Amino acid sequence: MNFQFTGLIILLLVIYHVFIFIMMKSIVFSLLFTFSIASCSKKEELPPSLANQVVGSYTFVREEYNGFNIVYPYTHPTTGQITSGTIEVTKLSDENVSAKMVYNFTDKTGKLTSDSQNLGEATLRQLPSGEIEAYQGKLRVAVCYNNEMRLSGSDPDLGKYTLVTKK
Repeated sequence: MNFQFTGLIILLLVIYHVFIFIMMKSIVFSLLFTFSIASCSKKEELPPSLANQVVGSYTFVREEYNGFNIVYPYTHPTTGQITSGTIEVTKLSDENVSAKMVYNFTDKTGKLTSDSQNLGEATLRQLPSGEIEAYQGKLRVAVCYNNEMRLSGSDPDLGKYTLVTKK
């Protein structure tokens, strides 16, 4: 009878160890499954295209000519005419945009007139700093960063200048 009792205890211990082994295996499997699901987070979203980052309407802030600044809106000291302006940038492709500049003139009586100029197309390139440069051919014509666009140009009378604009 002692053998039967010992055999029963051994059988119960084997069943207990098999049960524990199965439970541990299922717990480990559950944990691995949970961690694998958690580590498969949502796919990282791609940043917007360069064109999507610069597209929009930019308002004139100031022009810089060899250390001299004109702050916009600018009021002419003798005529009282107020000058302001915008640059409208539109997307052509992910790396190409076109731009149009609109000057607005308001005389002393409040009459508004506008003059627009097509600035043409530009190809965009991003620098490691995050700045986005705009090129027409090999000539850099603008730099965009933090909702600011700085256009560079040259005037026969005034020389090199920079037009600073903000979105």
